Amino acid sequence: MNGRYAGSLMLFFLSMLLCFDAGGAFNEKYTSQKIIISGKIKDYKVGDSIRLRLWENLCSEKFAKYLPHMERAALSADGTFHFELNSNVEYSYVSLYCGSTKRGNPEPIFENFVMENGDSIVMYASGSEIEFGGRGAAKMQYQYGSKDVIKHLEKISNEEVKKEAEQSEEQYVQDFSTYLAAIEQPRRIMKGEWELLNTYKDKITPELFKIFWNISKVKNDYYEAFLLKLYVNRFLYDLTKAKDDLAKKTMEGEIAKFKRYFKDSIENKLLDTSTYALFNALEYVSTLNERFKILAIEKFGNGKSVLDNIAGYNGIAKDELVLNYTIENFIKTSDVDGLFSKATSMISNKKYIDFLNELHDNNKIGGEAFNFKLKGYNGNDYTMNDFRGKVVMMDFWYTGCGACSKYYGQELSFVEDFFRKDTNVIFITVNIDKDFKVFQKSVRSGIYTSIGKDNLINLNTGPLSTNHPIIKHYSIRSYPRPILIDKNGRIASVSNSELRNKDSLISIIKRNLL
Repeated sequence: MNGRYAGSLMLFFLSMLLCFDAGGAFNEKYTSQKIIISGKIKDYKVGDSIRLRLWENLCSEKFAKYLPHMERAALSADGTFHFELNSNVEYSYVSLYCGSTKRGNPEPIFENFVMENGDSIVMYASGSEIEFGGRGAAKMQYQYGSKDVIKHLEKISNEEVKKEAEQSEEQYVQDFSTYLAAIEQPRRIMKGEWELLNTYKDKITPELFKIFWNISKVKNDYYEAFLLKLYVNRFLYDLTKAKDDLAKKTMEGEIAKFKRYFKDSIENKLLDTSTYALFNALEYVSTLNERFKILAIEKFGNGKSVLDNIAGYNGIAKDELVLNYTIENFIKTSDVDGLFSKATSMISNKKYIDFLNELHDNNKIGGEAFNFKLKGYNGNDYTMNDFRGKVVMMDFWYTGCGACSKYYGQELSFVEDFFRKDTNVIFITVNIDKDFKVFQKSVRSGIYTSIGKDNLINLNTGPLSTNHPIIKHYSIRSYPRPILIDKNGRIASVSNSELRNKDSLISIIKRNLL
């Protein structure tokens, strides 16, 4: 940090801390139920807002913006802000963003940091540098120092998913040792975070240290389970392609090694949901759900469905497990209504039930399609009502999405050609790139979609990107994301199993033309 920056930072903190000390806030024993965070954003632009989100229960980082939370916005000409929020629980997850939705999604300053009731944080942000002061500063500084760990782990898992998606008929996993080698990298990354955490052991409470320790451990356990699920599914696929008895026997021997490892190292991990510090660990619920998915794998697990395995839990553990699983899987089943019905019957938390009911209403079969307004490749505006009377196949994508290009090249383009002479069928792609020129260039590339087809229209969400109302309405989190809409403007299917295979997609479009 240069001297000029350090000097301005010291003056800022001194002025802010004097304001707090004037009321004796740091010297009194905490009795209120507030979380306070104040500060200044140096690179603040006119028209920007500072936005804070607080979750009292956050079962999964990847679904954060879709889960019930409190949100506040602050506007200031000089980039200063002040938030005071009430919370009914001891620990909450807090995110802070800065920017304007007119220029796209606000940029995160920090995301999903644990804060305690009674925290009164003062912070100063300049570029990529953030300094924290006030009550609770040590926990914020630790979390800021470890923020890149999850990015490294996500990169590892994305590389494995890409590798699995791009593999051909050739064997992807040579043997069990391939998996053991793959999980060494996440372990090395986590070791660095544990070393960092130990330097803060005397600066935070023992209970909070346990929470952070478990958050770190759960990250590692999550990716071990996630990668094992990928490898097991691939091994079982390879087993069906075994060319002779010797190859089959070899594969079965490797699968037996996976089973032993799963039982010894994953199956019985993290099952004590009575441990408060453990249950507050972000991604704990996601890790358990990965475990349940492995148990549900045919010819490998216990033969029960994921929800049937979850049924053995009680209280908040059961609620969050069901919520997490339903959000992630409702587009993967052909029985969307059945999944939501079973999920809501298993949950006791009214907020979660209301949330799932809204999610279901927006995606249920027979429900009214969202009447969007989007700009097309040609610069014209289109709405959903423009296509009344036609069966509409809608697909969501973005530039750089490998799965999107694979889906279009191997499945969707063939379906477009199959119905090219049928004026009652229209194909719409919705791109979420913020830059319209990038969108147009990607359309022209022919990788994700095409131009020059009478039955195809390419649309773009503009700078709103994932904040566009259509993305929020359908709760789109993964891409590609196909949705089929019937001639009456009602949802016919949101199921990947029906819509991401050309044969089944042709079949369901034909049914909706009758």
